[in-house]
Amino acid sequence: MNPVEKVEFEIQVDTGTFYRAGTNSFDSAVSSFNVAITTKNWQLWTYENVPWTSGRKYTIRTRALDKAGNLQTSYAVGVNSVTFTYDTTPPLSSIIEPSGPRESSAQQIFGTASDLPATGNSS
Repeated sequence: MNPVEKVEFEIQVDTGTFYRAGTNSFDSAVSSFNVAITTKNWQLWTYENVPWTSGRKYTIRTRALDKAGNLQTSYAVGVNSVTFTYDTTPPLSSIIEPSGPRESSAQQIFGTASDLPATGNSS
């Protein structure tokens, strides 16, 4: 088994564009793999400061290159690819009863709550 030379990742947003680390934006019309970061070896890698937008769906794929020059070409959902919606929109709640400034009986209180999709959500 050859040690890993590097790990790369690509991120595609639901608008169809890809993330480019060089510009720190989703401005590439074609697949754009970026090199991940590691401190010791490639068994644990990271990447920070991606400009996520709430309500957008993203797909991330990773691939590895070993020191012999073999590039990973197969992808498995949940292993080296994942799709998720980035959501920073808080849920909402409201009170239905009691409904006034004065109540003679408040044996029950009730209301509503919802977690609405963030603006721009495609699903």
